Amino acid sequence: MTILQIVTHPNDILTTPTEELTKADILSSEIQTLIENMIDTCLDADGLGLAANQVGVGKSLIICRKPGTNQFDTIINPKIVHAEGSMHSKGEGCLSLPGQHFNIKRFKKITVTGLAADGETLMIGTKSKRFAKIVQHELDHLDGFTLLNRGKKV
Repeated sequence: MTILQIVTHPNDILTTPTEELTKADILSSEIQTLIENMIDTCLDADGLGLAANQVGVGKSLIICRKPGTNQFDTIINPKIVHAEGSMHSKGEGCLSLPGQHFNIKRFKKITVTGLAADGETLMIGTKSKRFAKIVQHELDHLDGFTLLNRGKKV
């Protein structure tokens, strides 16, 4: 178990879009270890999700905690393929912006495609608004956006 340092604002890696991973990259011991360490880091920080660039790695990889559990979905090269409804996420926080909270508009439900940690194609449809919010938050990080770009500080 390795706890990684979480990058905080201001840091250029948080505003730089990430690079996609190939299937060979995903199956490497380096990326598999990164995924394990990101999960350990997120649990240690009591976070709900983490993007690779939040731990200093500019790759398109996120982990998102499944609602009510300590289990995570790993999504590599994620893309939203369907979105519906809207909601206002009030007081949304971020491990890279400690102590700051924002109100932000998000989709209520999304469907995301990408690759799993084993390199296989996956599709995840969010069933809860909370999980939809977590996934969208982490996807913003991969595109180089933080809550500073997306919401109104409260």
